[in-house]
Amino acid sequence: MSGKYNVRTNKVVYIDSLDSDPISVSSLESPSHKYIQRVRSDVAKQTLGVFISPDGNGKYQIHQSLQKAKDFRGKLRNSSLSQLAQWKAVESIVEPSIMYPLVNTFYSSLDIQPIESINSQLRCSALGLNIHFSRALLYGPLSFGGLGLPSPTHKNTRNRINYLLFNIKRQTAAGQKFDISLIYTQLEIGTFQQFLSTPYHQFGHLATISMVAQIWRKTEPLGLHLKPSNNVTWVPAPLHPCDFSIMDLATSIYDKKGSTIINQCRIYLQIISICDLLLFDTMPIHPDFLNGARPPSRISHILWPDFPRPPSKFWRLWGHFIQHHVLP
Repeated sequence: MSGKYNVRTNKVVYIDSLDSDPISVSSLESPSHKYIQRVRSDVAKQTLGVFISPDGNGKYQIHQSLQKAKDFRGKLRNSSLSQLAQWKAVESIVEPSIMYPLVNTFYSSLDIQPIESINSQLRCSALGLNIHFSRALLYGPLSFGGLGLPSPTHKNTRNRINYLLFNIKRQTAAGQKFDISLIYTQLEIGTFQQFLSTPYHQFGHLATISMVAQIWRKTEPLGLHLKPSNNVTWVPAPLHPCDFSIMDLATSIYDKKGSTIINQCRIYLQIISICDLLLFDTMPIHPDFLNGARPPSRISHILWPDFPRPPSKFWRLWGHFIQHHVLP
C-alpha cells in the first residue's frame, strides 16, 4: 500500500501500490528522470541467495527452493556420477542449497512437503534404493531397523535452533526480534513456566504461529527443552505463593477450542493468574472481570497488545468457567 496526499481535503488516501505512480528519481547532472516501479509488500527480493518478503511471506522462497529441488533431481537423473559421488553431491551441495534458505523462512509442514519428497527421492537414488523406499525405514532409528538418516526437517530444525541461539547470544537485530517473539508467546500462553519447557500438546494451540512456536512444536515432544539463563527471558511472576495461572486450570478442563476461548477473554482482560481476578479486601472475584470488562482502577504493569474484544458467546463460556471452576 502507498498513500497520496489530497491538498483539498487535507487527508492521506491509501491506494494499492500497483495503482500508484512510479517513483521518480532525477539527477543534478542530467535533466532526465529515472523511474522505479512500485511493488507490493509481499513480493520477495533476492539477497544472498534468499528471497525475503517485507511482510514475512515465505511462499516465494518455498517456490524457489522447490524449483531448485526439481532442477537438481533432473540433473542427477541424467548424470553419469557414481552412487558415492551422487551421495556426496546430495549431502554437500544439493541439500544445503535447497534447505539453507528455509532456515529463517516461515512455512508450514504442508508447504515444505513437496520439497521433502524430492529430497527423499534424491537420497534414495544416491543410496541405490528405489525412490519409493519406505520413509519410515529411511529416517527410522537403527534400533528399529531403519537407516538412521536425519530427515531434512530435523536438520532444518537443528539449524533454526542454532540460528535462534546465535542471534540471541549476540543480541543482533534478529535476536531482538526473537526476544520480542519469546515474550509475546509467553504472554499468550499465560503460564508461570518458560513456555519452551511446557507441554506443547497442552499449550501449543494458544500461541500464534511463529518461528519460536515452530521450534517449540518440534523440540518439546522429543524431550528437548531450551532453558534460558536467569533474567534473560521474561516470565510472569505469581502474586502470591498459592497463586495459580488461569490457563493451567483452563487447559486441564476444556478441549483446545474451549481453552482458546478462555484464553482470548483472558488476554482481552489483561490478566494472567487467579489472584489477578480477586478483590483483595474481601477476596471475591472483581465484578468487572465477571462481566467481561477491564476495571478502570486496575492498571497492569505489563505492556499488553491491543487485543479486540471477543464476541458475546465467548463471555458465556468465560462466566461458566469463573462460576463453576474458579470460585469453588
